[in-house]
Amino acid sequence: MAYRSELAPTQQAEWLAAEFLLAAGPSGARYATNSADKLHGSAYRFTPASDYTFDAGIAVIGEAGSAIYWVADED
Repeated sequence: MAYRSELAPTQQAEWLAAEFLLAAGPSGARYATNSADKLHGSAYRFTPASDYTFDAGIAVIGEAGSAIYWVADED
């Protein structure tokens, strides 16, 4: 996270992200995150949820269930 290093090929990461979001339900889901990042935006701002240097995640609540994906990293 500190250096925005690629950890997985883009296609695999996009597939995993889509599967994660679909797990809570295909429609009507609500999402929350600690990042105010805009898609393809230049600014990166966040409100930490832990004592780590960097953390980010998403919480999903949907018709079929709910899930949280959270990661943390130190510089």
